[in-house]
Amino acid sequence: MPRVSRFRVTMLSVLILVGALAYVAGTDVGVGFLTRDPNQISGSRAWAGLISTLGNALWVVAASISMFAVSVSDKTDRVGRRAFFGLGAVSLLFFLDDALLLHDEVLPGLGVHELFMVSLYAMVVPVLVLRSASILRAAGALWLIIGAFFLFGVSVVIDFANFRTWNPDAFFAMEDGSKFLGIALWADAIIIAARHHSLRSRTDSAPVVRDVAVLRDVVVSG
Repeated sequence: MPRVSRFRVTMLSVLILVGALAYVAGTDVGVGFLTRDPNQISGSRAWAGLISTLGNALWVVAASISMFAVSVSDKTDRVGRRAFFGLGAVSLLFFLDDALLLHDEVLPGLGVHELFMVSLYAMVVPVLVLRSASILRAAGALWLIIGAFFLFGVSVVIDFANFRTWNPDAFFAMEDGSKFLGIALWADAIIIAARHHSLRSRTDSAPVVRDVAVLRDVVVSG
């Protein structure tokens, strides 16, 4: 029977659900406003926001694989654990930012300008990624991360250019399309790097395991 402390995701989910219910209990906001799908609340079509939803799913995939890579890595593998933790933290941060509209609506509503948050991301995120450069380079995935950053930059430039009044369809296709493809490259890079690092770690440890087995057989036979 697994220990209760291992059910971290479930415990966190329970806390979030209880907190959400406690929040709406003191307001005139219905519970369904927080628990139902946004498209059901707004009455939009089922595929409204499809690309945005898929992009958020890719952020979650990237974060999950990164943190799983950390959890199964040997504790002596400090470089690998630090690299995947950084990649996972960035993926989780961007998921929360996109899903909750942090830099678009929430933080500006608190007086934090959108340009400040974008500039902060531009300074902090590359530093975290650079800590993972050796792992990404070894897996041949560094160019994917570079491509992702390029597409993210394109999306930001188009967003601030703000020509949506001239051609809304072209604006959203380029802004959101480049961002979505950037997230896809980011997720691919982490998947490739995690698989490569796992296989390499297993290969590096194989001779040690084999030597231990041989020594055990010698001791037993002796």
